[in-house]
Amino acid sequence: MRRFLLLFGGLFALFCGGAELKTWTFESRRDLLGDRMTFYAASGAVLTHELSDEKTPAGEPVLKAVVKQVPAGAPIQSIQICFLYRGTLEKGRRYRIQFQYRGSQNGEIRIVPAQARAPFAPLGKNTSPVLSVSPEWQTCTLDFVAERAPDGPYALPRMMLGHYPQGGVLFLGPVVLSETPEMLPLALSPMWRLKQQDGSSRTISLKDNTFLVTQNGKNPPVGTPFVFLNEFESPREGMMQIGVSADWWFTASINGKKVYSTERYGNQSKQFLPTDHIFNFPVKPGKNTFAITVRAGSDGCRLVCGAVPFVADPDAARRLFTVTESARYRPLPNDRYLVKKGTALDFSELNGKRVPAGTLGRVIVNSAGKLAFEKRPHVPVRFIAMNYLLWYWRLEAHRWTRGDIERFADAVAAQGYNLIRIHYLNRYLVGYRIHQRPHRTIAEAGLPQSAEEMPIDPGNLDRFDYLLKCFKERGIYVNLDLMNAPGYSMAYRQGPGESFRADLFVSPRYRKHWEAAVQYLMNHRNPYTGTRLKDEPTVAFVNFFNEQDFRLADKTALKRFQKPFREWLRKKYRTESALAKAWGRPLNWEEAGRIDEAVLRRGDAAARDTGDFLIGTMREMTEWYFRTLREAGYPGLFQHWDMIMRTMEVPARSLMPVIAQHTYFAHPNKLPTRNLVPKCQGALYLGGRDVDTTVSQESSLNSSYFRSAATARFLDRPYLITEYSHSAFNRYRHERGLYFGSYAALQGWDNLTPHGQLLRLTVDPIWTFEQAMDPISRASEVVVALTFLRGDVREAPHSVGLLLKNANLFPANYLAAVSDDYGKLAMLTKVGLLYPEGTPLLPVGTVQPTLMVEPKSFSPLRVTDWYVSADNSDGTDFPALLARLRETGILPSGNRTSWSRRIYQSETGELTLDAKRLSLTVSTPRLAGAVLKQGDSVELPGFAVRNVSVAASLVAASLNARQTLHEADRVLLTVATNAFNTNMTFENPSMFCCVNPGELPVLMESIRCTIELKTSRERAPRVYALHLDGTRFAEIPCELRDSTLLLRLDTSGLKYGTPFFEIDYKEGKTP
Repeated sequence: MRRFLLLFGGLFALFCGGAELKTWTFESRRDLLGDRMTFYAASGAVLTHELSDEKTPAGEPVLKAVVKQVPAGAPIQSIQICFLYRGTLEKGRRYRIQFQYRGSQNGEIRIVPAQARAPFAPLGKNTSPVLSVSPEWQTCTLDFVAERAPDGPYALPRMMLGHYPQGGVLFLGPVVLSETPEMLPLALSPMWRLKQQDGSSRTISLKDNTFLVTQNGKNPPVGTPFVFLNEFESPREGMMQIGVSADWWFTASINGKKVYSTERYGNQSKQFLPTDHIFNFPVKPGKNTFAITVRAGSDGCRLVCGAVPFVADPDAARRLFTVTESARYRPLPNDRYLVKKGTALDFSELNGKRVPAGTLGRVIVNSAGKLAFEKRPHVPVRFIAMNYLLWYWRLEAHRWTRGDIERFADAVAAQGYNLIRIHYLNRYLVGYRIHQRPHRTIAEAGLPQSAEEMPIDPGNLDRFDYLLKCFKERGIYVNLDLMNAPGYSMAYRQGPGESFRADLFVSPRYRKHWEAAVQYLMNHRNPYTGTRLKDEPTVAFVNFFNEQDFRLADKTALKRFQKPFREWLRKKYRTESALAKAWGRPLNWEEAGRIDEAVLRRGDAAARDTGDFLIGTMREMTEWYFRTLREAGYPGLFQHWDMIMRTMEVPARSLMPVIAQHTYFAHPNKLPTRNLVPKCQGALYLGGRDVDTTVSQESSLNSSYFRSAATARFLDRPYLITEYSHSAFNRYRHERGLYFGSYAALQGWDNLTPHGQLLRLTVDPIWTFEQAMDPISRASEVVVALTFLRGDVREAPHSVGLLLKNANLFPANYLAAVSDDYGKLAMLTKVGLLYPEGTPLLPVGTVQPTLMVEPKSFSPLRVTDWYVSADNSDGTDFPALLARLRETGILPSGNRTSWSRRIYQSETGELTLDAKRLSLTVSTPRLAGAVLKQGDSVELPGFAVRNVSVAASLVAASLNARQTLHEADRVLLTVATNAFNTNMTFENPSMFCCVNPGELPVLMESIRCTIELKTSRERAPRVYALHLDGTRFAEIPCELRDSTLLLRLDTSGLKYGTPFFEIDYKEGKTP
């Protein structure tokens, strides 16, 4: 860490240093006297200071300042250290303050260059950064332009410590004030030289600051370097500022010296804007050469480069960022997270009184292609659910008593869930002993071949039986994973060369194991219900095997298919000469049997044969699962092929009576740790001690994560989202509830199941995906329950059927998804596939879409071992599709959809998404809400939000389903921002890379805004802040003025953080 900071600081000083004006050093007590420095503590605050024995990493003397006492709620300026400068400053000149610092505790301080006496005015604009303090040495470099130069003395800087933790010790190295080189306008030449790997070069220009690199009309291979050279003239010595973005890695240099690089992480953002990376570089008088080396990414190669709005301190984006408790980040209590019965957050009877699961028979597919109950087939049913990994040791489910199980089932119902997906049941049923070391592989542990051999743990089997009984009593259905790797084995992991999901395709031993396990499960009689699992109507769905889709990047797994593929080719062609003629090149059986992604993307005869073989293999696998499951006696619904929304899976998915899909935004990734800071103890189960975790920080509102899922749905049968997440620690994850819930309701989908532990009896810090202790996840779930389960957002009355035909799909588009141009239709109306060439294994519905279109364009897919992402770039088909929606009357006159402005309004008029501003509004009779970015305001009928201080999702909903929002006597207000763990540390303020996950308590980002809510009530309500369990902890001031409730919300003053507020007119105040 020290080496990293010193290296970067050294480079910065080398390129950007100027004339030194003053250095405040700490070699003797004389250096601390009032003519050089002042130390201030307001009444009730105590600050002490002394020379420290510690040295900076460069061996320089250190000042030690101790915050002995700070009153609760004191402003940040209540404790100050001022570094006095009695020289002169010139208006318009550029200056720099630079020093190193660290603290005994994580916390925040603020610095500002300002007058040292009244009126204490700042000297520049936007020059008062908050510094994140940690126990590691960091370097602060603050550049500012003197917008004013009043008489001195000056505080350069004024350092404010009032929000640093009481008892905390701050260590400061020498503070250096210097005048920095003049900032000159960016003066690059419009013409560039592009040098390629083969030594060739050509002159190019950037169009709209962008240049796309292709080779023979195709994207270059990943990692291919291209060098962009720009020779330009500078009138004098100085600094210039530039913004650069690239697909995917770049390194910038000036006159042969490196000034910036993204080689570690790549561009991070896929928006490719000049503002992605802003930095300064030095120039000399006369000729200069600016060079950018770009290495191609998986989607191509591009350079984006140009002038940007001036940023005073671009280096701030490369400092450690640690989150600690402060007015900005408020703590949540660790014991207030299970929803209490009767509170505003108790959704156990959101859609009426619950009846035991199975009362109305099994869950079926009705004639309209919707989920329904056997005894009420004409009434569609929706489910909201959560994934639950009973086997995960941190949940301690292996220790649950019956009281614990009842408490858990009550909590599931209280959060509104009427379905739960039991994930990795096999690992739970073999017992906690699976965690015992040494961990074994499948080869070491063996694979049981009969029901009698299954190593079932009696205690956990009994707990599962009792849990199922409790779910049944509370009207909670179950979606059951029949198997995940490594099966019902005592293996903890898969060893080298082992691939359970691939071996199920080809190995009789693996299939025998699956069959034995399913026979055991289905014929096991639950002692608490008296019912065998196969006859239990509480089981709504089963999944054959989680995410068995082909991963073409898994070369080890693909080797298993070489022999079957060769046999398939021999059967089709009989001779090598016939094969060679068909494929148009000389080859033998051995060469032809290889399966890889490149072949499938070629679109030729080899691609067709490879694709046909893989499709046939998936069909055979599916039909074997179906027969085996029916032989075990299970008559209910099932799903499979749930991971990849790929056209190659369409024929196999068409066999399913219900379609399941997984989709993720900001899916986390891991990198080897750089050990920038010591990791907390919990890092063992929060990512791992040997890795750092990265999560993109973009908004989801103009992404494909919902839209690509929409075009994977079959219009004639139920659609289950059995895994989805807008993953923590993405700063915009508050979008999920209003965005995904509202559009899923518009589409008329049948189930939403976020991925993560959204309810638990034990407490841990939050981490990636969705978490019980994450107030942002919990807020999203509340909004999903209202928009989707209760149906506050209307289903679209019309639909567009996307007709797929094998002749258009194959062989050109095995590894693609329907183009995002068609996905964008899901923002407007109902969308789904129709595939008449597939016949489902069970009856589905009959539908007649309002408009039928045959997709002509497809988007390439990127598939990793863990997640799938689709291209969301604009194509050319959407404008014509939009015109057809208007011509057919799907979109009524007055609909605000505008392709040029990238505004999408649903045909119902309830949902409006602005893809340029990245905002969303929802306005329905019972609910109104908005997703807003920092500084935004919005006004909807009856609901307005003004000047949000941070990006947030704000939703107001009537808690009485029979009352509109305007009539409601109780309203739930949900205000979701961002949340972290205490001492969660990021490599820099972009929050892309987390280097320490932190610990409890969870901290929620505060917000300031004004909320106006129209009401028919005649007296002002009482407004309460709620814990995650729904109990009240603070009353919020409000006023009623002209039938409008006015709420000036500032959560920074609350004792606890929360996204939930209850507005109760029944307890209202007499005007």
